[in-house]
Amino acid sequence: MAKGLESFELRTAQDLLDKAKRDYEACKANPSADLVFNLVCTLNHVSDWADKDEETRIPAAEVGHVSSSDEARIVRQLCNRFKHFEKKSGHPEVSHRPGGAFSSAFSDGFDNAPEAYVVDDRGEQLDILSICSSLIQLWRGAGLR
Repeated sequence: MAKGLESFELRTAQDLLDKAKRDYEACKANPSADLVFNLVCTLNHVSDWADKDEETRIPAAEVGHVSSSDEARIVRQLCNRFKHFEKKSGHPEVSHRPGGAFSSAFSDGFDNAPEAYVVDDRGEQLDILSICSSLIQLWRGAGLR
């Protein structure tokens, strides 16, 4: 990886994906804005690391395939919004759904839905953990474990 990071524990794209998996598990167990931020920002940068990682050696075509997925697009746009504190028109927005929140027109009222962070992407409500889980699986399919 980059010079100067040799003694840092995160050195490869695999190391960064492993961190993202730990962030995912922590967020799944106890969802919070801090953990969503960590998960999204970490997972977004796996592609940058995979591009430059001479140890892991993910083929450029695989990096491109994963990076061009809808999951990667949503994660990238959210990460950029988080770190630049700026919402761009047409980009997804995250909202918090407390546990037991009303979840659908077909429900009899309040349900027992767990606490979640939901992404509004082009009018579609998507669970951020599901998106991140799918992106982790895409990286696994590309050669990371």
